[in-house]
Amino acid sequence: MSTRATYTIHNIELRPQTYYIHHDGYEAGAKMYFQEMVDYKGPGTNQDKFIKANEGATFTEGRNVHGDTEYHYNLSSDDQITIQQPIFKQEQPRIRDWTTTKTISLDEWLKEKDDE
Repeated sequence: MSTRATYTIHNIELRPQTYYIHHDGYEAGAKMYFQEMVDYKGPGTNQDKFIKANEGATFTEGRNVHGDTEYHYNLSSDDQITIQQPIFKQEQPRIRDWTTTKTISLDEWLKEKDDE
């Protein structure tokens, strides 16, 4: 399914890094990507593990770079995940605001049962 999403991962020592994945960006798909990051056995920060564990992930400048982004996931340095969706402005369709739909610890979120 082509549900596009961006993923920003924060690190105490490095600047935040944002990734874009062209498909499976709905919540259940995003959980799969973050679980791959958690399960990745190699060394590195969450930023390193996310890009290495998810073959389709590419670096991007931010959540607003891709006009087709349907979800944005923000992982804080203390492992809180914030899920956001865009609100399109009718008078300026290329400019979007974002609304937060959920904030939860990564561990709790990965354990939640999916509705989809």
